[in-house]
Amino acid sequence: ASTRPMPIIHTHGTSDDVVNYSSGVNYLKRWVSFNKCSESSQVIKPYPANRSGSAASLEVWSSCSNDVEVRLMSIAGKGHWYSMDLASVNTSDEIWNFVKNYSLDGSSITPPTPAIVVPTNRDSIFNGGFDSSAVAWDLQLHGDAQAIGDAKDGKYQFNISAIGTQNYQVQLIQHDLHLEKGEWYEISFDASAGAVRTLEVNVEQHNDPWESYLTKKQNFELGTDMKTYSFKFQMTAATDTNSRLSFNAGAATGTLTLDNVVLKKLAEPPEDIGTEALKFASPRTQNMQVFEVYGLNGQLLGRVNAKNAAEVQTQVRLVVRPKGSFYVKPVR
Repeated sequence: ASTRPMPIIHTHGTSDDVVNYSSGVNYLKRWVSFNKCSESSQVIKPYPANRSGSAASLEVWSSCSNDVEVRLMSIAGKGHWYSMDLASVNTSDEIWNFVKNYSLDGSSITPPTPAIVVPTNRDSIFNGGFDSSAVAWDLQLHGDAQAIGDAKDGKYQFNISAIGTQNYQVQLIQHDLHLEKGEWYEISFDASAGAVRTLEVNVEQHNDPWESYLTKKQNFELGTDMKTYSFKFQMTAATDTNSRLSFNAGAATGTLTLDNVVLKKLAEPPEDIGTEALKFASPRTQNMQVFEVYGLNGQLLGRVNAKNAAEVQTQVRLVVRPKGSFYVKPVR
């Protein structure tokens, strides 16, 4: 019998044994109809989007009369009690952030900020500039490592108070990345630190066994000034629609800042075979070293012996007659 459209936020545990979850959802949809909202809804799962382990999801009906919204926050596995889960949602925060936009009599309405939906199966970084929040990024801690991190002033800032035994024990990740077999990609980012330190960067599977897609993890020496860093790689494994980019910072305590993270598919392979990146076992004595030559599809084409980068190029041309781009790595 409401005389006007009514903004509503409803939270409900899916295992509630006192107030049936399905009945509550059906009743809420009657308000969706009464408020003349769009029949299609927007679903964010997990919610918040930057907490990959959250049990909550958010469904939003917008385009309602008088600019109101209807929101349903479902918490999987939760019974008939209040949610104050730091890994998921705090019900008080969610309710207040919604109702503070409205007045009791409907005379003042400031629609809440639209919920951000992070697209899946994407071949680019989402929110790489950290413009408004850390949405799509997940800070994970393992072992005894301790750190906090969040988006501030358009940058992501770490504060690491205790390191782990491995770099990955403090890691900022973004998953749902689509990497296609045979394609070349470039990763670039801006970074600085409170003191000189090393930052490890990896591209890998998002799930166990977390296999790396790089021939070796990338390590960058950071200084106190913000600088741009980048590297190129070829996806030689099978196409993965849920791979991830990982910034592994568990090697040192202190502060660390990231910005302008970009994943870009290269239209063409790199023009050279990367001679600057070739490392020789004994550069002073110029001992012979063995290198493997791969095609862009990951197929091993042969091996060459060389003392320096120039010889590698010469020998590769003898192995692979057609012109083109190839990937070369030293045999350990």
